[in-house]
Amino acid sequence: MSFSQIFMGNESTDYNACRHSFSEEEMSQLCLNGKYVLILICSGKAFHKFNGRIQIVSRGTFCLLSPKDDHKFEFFNSFNCESIWWEISEKDVENSCKIIGLNIFDNIADMTASVDLKESYFDDIMAKMVYSEQLLSEVGLNKYIMSLLPYFLYIIFESEASHKKTDELPPSMAEIIEKMSRKDNFVEGLDRLISLSNSSQEHITREFRRHLDLTPTEFINMKRVNYAAKVLLSGEREIIDVCFLSGFNNLSHFYHNFKKYYECSPRQFVKAYGRIDTSKSKEELKE
Repeated sequence: MSFSQIFMGNESTDYNACRHSFSEEEMSQLCLNGKYVLILICSGKAFHKFNGRIQIVSRGTFCLLSPKDDHKFEFFNSFNCESIWWEISEKDVENSCKIIGLNIFDNIADMTASVDLKESYFDDIMAKMVYSEQLLSEVGLNKYIMSLLPYFLYIIFESEASHKKTDELPPSMAEIIEKMSRKDNFVEGLDRLISLSNSSQEHITREFRRHLDLTPTEFINMKRVNYAAKVLLSGEREIIDVCFLSGFNNLSHFYHNFKKYYECSPRQFVKAYGRIDTSKSKEELKE
């Protein structure tokens, strides 16, 4: 195979694709379907959960997601997140790796990778990925992606000047985050978190501040507010019902925390985003 065949992916008829999302709901449509996904977080902050591990990703995080792993993103604010991603066939990833002499296929654990880009690299990569949205031809988009993919893979796997590796949460913290993401736990509040952690409140507070830059109470309220936002948009509950269903014990506290994360009242939020009624929303309410 010639260099040009490798570089342009001429032997592949499985075209790559570009997606741009502006909310957690849109990002939930990310489905690997046997393809790799190269994703750039443009704004917001999220937990990236995969293979029992959790990373905190935010503006400037650049990830290669392997189809061999299970991935889930949970944003700190479900309606204040922007990401852009490319869906790329495994063959095209493998061919691009050959160009830069990189073999990520020997070790499955290394196939999902994430880095936090320096600002200048972030601006450049975001501009290049956003430009791909203007390419209407599948052939043109495929060639454009393949012209940049070796460089992007080099940035993620080889170039230390452009980034630092995205930190992962310690297993003990990852376990607590996973448990406290369940509705039956976050509605019970701080006492439930301390009980699940088997640690003192002082210790767990230090760990949350160190790894999340949040207090345990702030984390719990964040989970409650994000849940409340989804329930409000389902159109099945009134605001006062959503308040207590989410774990808040009075409307004043609920309004204060909702405005903190969404910069508007619950009523303004529903008016701005409209009411939706999807089977996915209903299933989430049952969890």
